[in-house]
Amino acid sequence: MTIKRFLALVFVGTFVSCSAPISVERIEPAVPVALASAPVPEDIGLLLDRIAVSEKKLKKSNPATYQNYNFLVARLVDAVEASGLEPWKQAVAVRGSKRVYSFSAEEPDNLRDISQKLVSTDSLKFSGDYDVPKHPVVRGVGAPVIVSVASASAAVRESPFIPPYRVATAIVDVKGNKAVLRFHDPFQDEKVSLEGTSRVLTADFDSAVAYSLSETRIDKLGLVRMLNPSRYADTAKLTFVQPYDPDRIPILMVHGLQSTPVTWMPMYLSLMNDPDIRQKYQFWVFSYPSGYPFPYSASLLRHEMDKIAAVHPDHKKIVMMGHSMGTLLSRLMISDAGDNMWRAFFGKSPKQTKIDRKSRRLLEDSFIFDSRSDISRAIFFSGPHRGSDLATSWLGRLGSRLVRVPSFLADAKNALVNVVTVDTAALQLDRAPNSIDTLAPNNRIVQLTSKLPLRPDVPIHSIMGDRGKGDTPDSSDGIVSYWSSHLKNQASEKIVPSGHGSHQHPEGMAEARRILRLHAGLPLAK
Repeated sequence: MTIKRFLALVFVGTFVSCSAPISVERIEPAVPVALASAPVPEDIGLLLDRIAVSEKKLKKSNPATYQNYNFLVARLVDAVEASGLEPWKQAVAVRGSKRVYSFSAEEPDNLRDISQKLVSTDSLKFSGDYDVPKHPVVRGVGAPVIVSVASASAAVRESPFIPPYRVATAIVDVKGNKAVLRFHDPFQDEKVSLEGTSRVLTADFDSAVAYSLSETRIDKLGLVRMLNPSRYADTAKLTFVQPYDPDRIPILMVHGLQSTPVTWMPMYLSLMNDPDIRQKYQFWVFSYPSGYPFPYSASLLRHEMDKIAAVHPDHKKIVMMGHSMGTLLSRLMISDAGDNMWRAFFGKSPKQTKIDRKSRRLLEDSFIFDSRSDISRAIFFSGPHRGSDLATSWLGRLGSRLVRVPSFLADAKNALVNVVTVDTAALQLDRAPNSIDTLAPNNRIVQLTSKLPLRPDVPIHSIMGDRGKGDTPDSSDGIVSYWSSHLKNQASEKIVPSGHGSHQHPEGMAEARRILRLHAGLPLAK
């Protein structure tokens, strides 16, 4: 084994875990005691017979009757999936023990055209690094179901930000020989009318997210997207975690170096356990190849946010939430650069700078920008605003050498060198900088961006770790030191006893909840 390969394995082993953050397996759901005396049928018609009887017993409104009904509805969903029937397209005739049912299904507008695959959540078992004891679930009537998004559906064409799987709650209403399977969006419907009475709707807020992560294994993209970002250029995307809602405040989460949106799972689960936050907010995530220099990644985020503004011009102002390098991307959304960064690099205005068109566009997107008006607050976790000493260590230099710089960035670097003397403080002068280079404290890019003025009307909150040492202002989370993560004129600052993962520490998540309740005008002592 060569020394270079050995060092590469050391670097990879330092930052990468091979275990899945969330894994899923199919299980046999436990049969409620009241239903265990007779075999539960798999036939749709016979299930409708049992559901009709169970539905009438809901008038008693006790947990046992709800449990029985929900279990039977879940088994009906499984039977529909296994049969290949599509009752949401047209009613189908199914035979029960004494009658033939006209069986149909209905979907709300924001779930229409996506029921291409149905999975009852009680038939799934989740485990992994991000599994938590307390899941955000509301107990009521109805069976939580995971539905897949049809890539060719009208819903996806209208909004390209829809995730691959979403959650719905299934209800079955049987009246005589008519049976209707209804899917409700738990983010929109808190109650449902059944047997003439308004009842609390069962809501499962995390299974679809967990299922998406286990199926897509986006966590595997963290390292490979850092080492070879151009190969995964098409994965730079902003995604909605839940159906878009113009009445909810967006929280946009941005991950850091060698990471993916999976890193936000503990935060998402923690915040969704607060009913008020569920009611007031919606969650978005930005995923991107983290090997790019962060100003270029910020330009990709800017373009994605522009797309959202075009498709959903009515969205409320966004709360940015960034971790590590994601903090720098988020910071640039509320920074005013104008053409100052351009002039600092080239010594002249953009108009006076002669550079080829392709490289010009890339450099202009990265260096010329103003703060966005669609952001109302920012929460920074472990932000390396002035860089990280790790980037200049032997491990950082090794990691930097392993990153394959895209050809278009190399072309831009060559174009830049032809116009101005290259940055003498850069880690490497024989290639274009990558994300690790631009995190070095002596890198010109991080030095310039740290001095850009921030929007004065956007409150900024910083949360960082001190590894429990209590030595601030001389503290560090092991990756980023306090002198780099601290900002002047912050609305608040919170030191938590964590390492670099301050966004996953209980105190960090509690502080985020406090800030979000404050932002939404909610009582803080709840």
